[in-house]
Amino acid sequence: MINAFIVIVICIEWKKHRQLHSSDQILLCLALSRLFLLLMALSITIFLTFFPHLEFHSNEFGLLVRLFFSYSSIWFGTLLSVFYCIKISVYHNTLFMYVKTRISKLVPWLIAGSLLASLSSSLPLGWCVFTENKLDSSNDSLHVFSKVPNFGNLFLIYNFGSSPPLILCCVSVVLLIKSLWSHTRQMQEIGSFGNPNLETHFRVLKSMACFFFLYVFYYIIVNLTTTGVVKHDSPWIILCSIFTSTTPSLHSAILIFTISKFRQAFQNFFCLHHHFTQEVKSFNELSNTAHLKCLEDRD
Repeated sequence: MINAFIVIVICIEWKKHRQLHSSDQILLCLALSRLFLLLMALSITIFLTFFPHLEFHSNEFGLLVRLFFSYSSIWFGTLLSVFYCIKISVYHNTLFMYVKTRISKLVPWLIAGSLLASLSSSLPLGWCVFTENKLDSSNDSLHVFSKVPNFGNLFLIYNFGSSPPLILCCVSVVLLIKSLWSHTRQMQEIGSFGNPNLETHFRVLKSMACFFFLYVFYYIIVNLTTTGVVKHDSPWIILCSIFTSTTPSLHSAILIFTISKFRQAFQNFFCLHHHFTQEVKSFNELSNTAHLKCLEDRD
């Protein structure tokens, strides 16, 4: 629901202005990847509920698709942090200034690169994660095989795909903190306070820091489950599953309350909902009053 709200707001703005800003392109891809991730998980759950005998065949494909959308969500979130870092930070470095002036034109290529990195990280799943185990059979000439997940390979594949964006996110947060700290000290030295741009930059930094810490916890929990530290029959696995499922939506909610246009659209939606509720309530009261009056007239 939260990611769908972001998609709707961006699409409305796209239709209104006939173009998308670079940050909106990343946000749209981020929200769509998380929306597809949730829809995929829901569809697989429903599918296995009605067709449990196809569990082994669908588990491989379902895990492959979910891993792709999970990687896409991580890469787009990291790309958003890197984009904000480059646009906001001030460093007098030749390479940094070169990238800063061209980052907006590079966004479509960076989005394509993020998708390619997600695909290349999730494709080895079919060959490495699932292994065939021979099952016991009463007929020696009949060989029955069952695919079971290899959690050791899953741990290696997940870390191979998720470590680079984690490092990039950490670097972007550190660079932005250093730049804003230096800029704040300069503002204090000249006695200038209450800069609205600086307040906006700090809100962006908070959203980046929240994404980084959520990503770190997500990274740790996934590694604990894939290595077998948290057993799949343990009650802790339920809490781990809840956290990993809600983390993307939680970061999207933080973005809504951090970015002004999303926050304003969210407030307008609730004001409209409140106004509609009051209108319905008034209409019901008038209808009840008219109905009672009709009954009194009949008496």
